Amino acid sequence: MDSGVTMERLRDVARALTAGDSRTRLRAIQAAQDALDAVKTVELAKLETSKDFELDGASTITTWARNELRLDAVQTKKLIRAASTTRDLPTVAEAAAKGSIRLDHVDVFG
Repeated sequence: MDSGVTMERLRDVARALTAGDSRTRLRAIQAAQDALDAVKTVELAKLETSKDFELDGASTITTWARNELRLDAVQTKKLIRAASTTRDLPTVAEAAAKGSIRLDHVDVFG
């Protein structure tokens, strides 16, 4: 996944927070949040594969995500499934990285 696209969404939200009205700020916030969710899917999948969550004393990725990210098991598994979907569908991955679609949309493609 191209982190440059996600970084652009973060720059957009930084600019929007200092200018524009609430509608503009909220649109930028949502796009950045969706882009970050896309990156989070990839990183969680990498962590699951590497099993580095064990370094923090967690026996599973879902335990680690609950302890470290405050995510329940359902959310964690949904994120990991989304990583597989974006890996298989590059156009969906690109849209998610841009913040053009939400994690729920990615889940439907899965």
